[in-house]
Amino acid sequence: SIVCQLSSRGGQKTLVVNSMVSLQNLSSTSIAAAVSDGADLYELGCLKPNEIMSVPTTFVKNGTLLFKPVDEDCQYQWCNEMSEAVNLKALQDGTFRLFQMVDTRFQKLFGSELTVETSLINWYACANDVEGLGLRQGVLYLTNNCLCHYSNIMGLEQKVIIPFSDILEISKCYTAFVFPNAIKVRTRERTWHFRTFRNRAETFRSIVK
Repeated sequence: SIVCQLSSRGGQKTLVVNSMVSLQNLSSTSIAAAVSDGADLYELGCLKPNEIMSVPTTFVKNGTLLFKPVDEDCQYQWCNEMSEAVNLKALQDGTFRLFQMVDTRFQKLFGSELTVETSLINWYACANDVEGLGLRQGVLYLTNNCLCHYSNIMGLEQKVIIPFSDILEISKCYTAFVFPNAIKVRTRERTWHFRTFRNRAETFRSIVK
């Protein structure tokens, strides 16, 4: 939403845009809000249930929104900036809504098999190279503590969960000895090959970060 303020300058009334983003607390708990610009954290204040607060325009394009519950009996930390915070630029270009949709599907597929602390960080279209079955095109989900791959080929579903604690090696590799679009993940039990990444370099950096 757009937050404006009517002001008067030189005897003329002007409409000044203060913010392109407003926050509303729809929970029953007070929430503290802050914005990070990558270097510093700027606290915006406390949002009581049903209250609305605007985000200053200086942060709208490049800032990251962080939240934490406010409780007199418990000291909470700010939410995880990588997996739980809101990138304000994503609100402007529509990618935040897409992420919400992907996260909802991810929770539906894997939520019952993962801990409540598991948060989705990113996702990548790729194929799981399964011995005897070939390439199973699907989605590789990157979370804060594991890799998950889901595929559904002609009704045959396959779900893979690889905890980071089990991984011994993550490396780049080739498909058919020619195409540099694959990543190898090795655990004690087996080795996985995920292929057909559109941008393998970006995916690899995100995983090993």
